[in-house]
Amino acid sequence: MVLFLVYHFWIQQRQKYGWQLVDIEETGNPVLEVDCVFEGKTEFPKSYYKKFWV
Repeated sequence: MVLFLVYHFWIQQRQKYGWQLVDIEETGNPVLEVDCVFEGKTEFPKSYYKKFWV
């Protein structure tokens, strides 16, 4: 199930931001079992709503 969710997340990020998946690393954390490693700079764009939180 975890690999399906990781694959789904990767497909979304590749389509939306052009990110390329390099590796999937196990974290040992039961809440977040894996960490996706992407190539290059992979920052999420600043949220439009962030200006209202500060």
